[in-house]
Amino acid sequence: SDNLKELEDGVYLFTGPQPGNYVSYNNELWRILTIYESGGFKIIRATALTQMQPWNTESGTYANIWGATTLRQYLNGTYFSTLTQEAQNMVNHPFPWYVGKSTQFKTPEEAISDAKTAITYSGIGLVSTYEYLNAFTGECYNRAANNKWGCESNNWIYSTLFRNYGYRAWTITADTSHPQQALLIYSSGGSIDVHGISDNSDITPVVRVKDDVVITGGEGTTTSPYTLGM
Repeated sequence: SDNLKELEDGVYLFTGPQPGNYVSYNNELWRILTIYESGGFKIIRATALTQMQPWNTESGTYANIWGATTLRQYLNGTYFSTLTQEAQNMVNHPFPWYVGKSTQFKTPEEAISDAKTAITYSGIGLVSTYEYLNAFTGECYNRAANNKWGCESNNWIYSTLFRNYGYRAWTITADTSHPQQALLIYSSGGSIDVHGISDNSDITPVVRVKDDVVITGGEGTTTSPYTLGM
């Protein structure tokens, strides 16, 4: 597909404004984020959850280590338990997620390098800044991460992140410069910025489905999303 970009060996990201990547999961509309050549996908819910969450309610020196956050616990505990049994059975847990810290000033390539400096094992997480930045195309791809104003419609991931316009959405990526901050995306402009981890922001779950989960039908559209089976 013209809308797929190879992020690393055997891992492909959907890019651009409107790729045909809709999928039915948990009796809801989700979208395929990345495809793994070895099998399986990462999928992202097509809309943010209704309840905003802090990134971490704990404080201290290691407060912005994703593996120890209350949001990671929530997604893989409380939220996981709300999924249908079929959806739960598809979650690849534990799976290694790149969660290295970064800043709001990194290029898409630098963001990938930063992310690879730390790994957490989970089934459910959030979109990372390296996935978000690499989904832009053309001139918007080259714009600084903290200066994406006017590029919102260039990146399909943006449309999945916000329940309330005028707000902000958490990424899985922590801030390198301060232990009480993580990186988020602002709905007004779609730029990446830093914010205190104890504040509420929109969250959109990302699930890594198992390697033996395959597309069984559908066309990838909102009216005929792909269907999944094992």
